[in-house]
Amino acid sequence: MMDIASTQSDERDDMVGRTQPENSPLDLTDVLTTQHAHHLVLQGHVRKAEYTLTNHTQSTRSVAGLDLLARIAVEEGDLRRAATLWLSVLQIDPDNTVAQAALRRLRAPWRAFAIARRVALLAGIACTI
Repeated sequence: MMDIASTQSDERDDMVGRTQPENSPLDLTDVLTTQHAHHLVLQGHVRKAEYTLTNHTQSTRSVAGLDLLARIAVEEGDLRRAATLWLSVLQIDPDNTVAQAALRRLRAPWRAFAIARRVALLAGIACTI
């Protein structure tokens, strides 16, 4: 599972610095909302961050806002939603390497191994109870 806080802080400068491609207008409210949501995630308030982003419609149309929502979706285990959000990032910014890498990670075979490992672990716990 991706750690939102650690991966987000590494790539935040790339994402927040260019919430939209260069030919799109930069909305200061969007930048501040996305940064506030990121701060909430770092404090462990993931649901509040998601609520903040989804209630600010401009953030859900920006690269940084969509990326953070996708990371939250991964953390919640909703990989399809995460993939959809990262595909939306690529519609806005086709050269976005962060979204491209995230989609590659979602398609990687490690995911199936991780799911099988988790199921085996849960089955082992269930057998001991």
